[in-house]
Amino acid sequence: EIVPPFPYGGPTVWVAWAGERVLYGSTAVDGRPTVAAIPASGGVPEEIVPDAASAAASPDGSTIVFGRNGVLWKLDAARGDAEPLVPGAVSPAILRDGHRMVFISLRTDKQSPWIVPLHGGEPVEVIDAFAGAGTLAVSPDGRRLLFASASSWVVCDLPSCTNRRD
Repeated sequence: EIVPPFPYGGPTVWVAWAGERVLYGSTAVDGRPTVAAIPASGGVPEEIVPDAASAAASPDGSTIVFGRNGVLWKLDAARGDAEPLVPGAVSPAILRDGHRMVFISLRTDKQSPWIVPLHGGEPVEVIDAFAGAGTLAVSPDGRRLLFASASSWVVCDLPSCTNRRD
C-alpha cells in the first residue's frame, strides 16, 4: 500500500501516472473531492487540486488536466497555474505525446469521445458513437483508444477512430 488513508483518503475511483507520482481521486478532511498525489516510491500524499476530480497527466507530469464543475482545466504542475481548457467535458486522458487529450462530451446529441490539443484549439469529435464516462483509455503507445459503447467495448485507431473493432 503506497497511499495512506489520511489525510487524503476515501474511495479511490481513478488513478493516473504523473511522471514519478501517482495521482488519485480522494476526499479531503472536510469531505470535498480532491486530486491528490503521492510519489511512486512512497511518501507523504499531497493535495494537488482542491474541489476537483477525474484527472490525467502528461507522461512527464508537467501538465495535469482535471475536471471541476463540468469543465476540464489544464494545470502547469511547475507553476501551479490553471486555465479552463474544455467546457462540458469529463473523463480526460492525455496521449503519450503529451500534446493532445481525449475526453467525453455531450457537444452533439450523443455522449462521445473528442480530442483537443493541450495548448488549446477547437475540439474534434473522434467518432459519433456513445462512449461511457470514465471508460476512456489510451494505449501505451498513444495510437489507439478504448471505450465502452452501448453494448460492447470499442478499440480504434486515433485520431479519428479508424480501424474500429468492437
